[in-house]
Amino acid sequence: MSGHHWISAPHRHEREALAAGLGLPPLLASVDAHRRLRGPYTAAGTLLRLLAPEALERRPALAARHYIELQESTPELAPLVPPITHHIEEQSTAGEVSRYPARLHSLRVAHGIVDFLLAALADAARGPRTLVVENVQHADVTDQEFLAAALRRIPPELLTLVLCSGTARLLDPPGFPSLSLPDALAAYTTRTRGADSVAPTPGPEAARAYVDGDCVADDPALTEAYERLGAAERAALHDRRAAELAERAEEREPSLRLGALPYHLMRGSDAAGAGVEALRAALLRCKYLGFYHIAAELGDEGRRFVDPAERPELWWVFIRESGVCLAAAGRPDESGGGQEGGRPGPPQPPPPS
Repeated sequence: MSGHHWISAPHRHEREALAAGLGLPPLLASVDAHRRLRGPYTAAGTLLRLLAPEALERRPALAARHYIELQESTPELAPLVPPITHHIEEQSTAGEVSRYPARLHSLRVAHGIVDFLLAALADAARGPRTLVVENVQHADVTDQEFLAAALRRIPPELLTLVLCSGTARLLDPPGFPSLSLPDALAAYTTRTRGADSVAPTPGPEAARAYVDGDCVADDPALTEAYERLGAAERAALHDRRAAELAERAEEREPSLRLGALPYHLMRGSDAAGAGVEALRAALLRCKYLGFYHIAAELGDEGRRFVDPAERPELWWVFIRESGVCLAAAGRPDESGGGQEGGRPGPPQPPPPS
């Protein structure tokens, strides 16, 4: 029987109860893989922010060996490792760089993160530990690659992986998946299934708690409390959360700009201004790093929101870049935008949650 685990149950509180009954080694970390939080490498980056500073202090040679994957997956670590230099940028003037990493670049980054973890954990000599990863069903392709590689390569005696998801079937991303997480789960984990149960009753601040948790909670009572709010009340909660995240992103957590910050701005009171600009910046950054699946997702949201008659230049940015990213991700059939005759449909606001 494998030492790694896959827990599937309808709600998070049920998955936590099932994990508690497995007799696991001491907990190293519990991270959330929902791409809404920080976009690419949400789970891997959270783990690296916890482990890497101490590991790099203990073993400075790891910084030079893994500097690319550490700062591309976790920009907060950039001050701790050598900078990345791209010769194409040195030879180009501002605004003229067109960089398209290979489709398999993110897979190489994923394996580099696993290499770093193997070295850091073995050197720490703290005995077996457990890593719990929640919301795997909402993970970005980058985290799916990382988790699939980790399941295959990390011995459970060193780090027991416990991947938690809902009960819906997990599928590979469209296109040409570089590494299949569903296949890795089937090959390297023991699965535990749970049934639906009654969730705890939320308090009077349920809607605010839902937004403050970046709307990733799967408790129906929380989502219902949020949906009962009027549009202005919801926008105010998103504005408040966006202001908190913007301050954190500016000071110490730039990865928030690729996930939760644009999400809240797009649902706040200035979606057409600050929201779409944050979305555009996140799209271009993800495309630049070769995280094509999530870049295409960001571009599709922007394309559906921006009116081409009112802001044609911005609309073309979303159309052009999302099409390029779909093609680069091995999804050329989708790169036409899915619109009959190539004509844009009317702009649509993003869903509330």
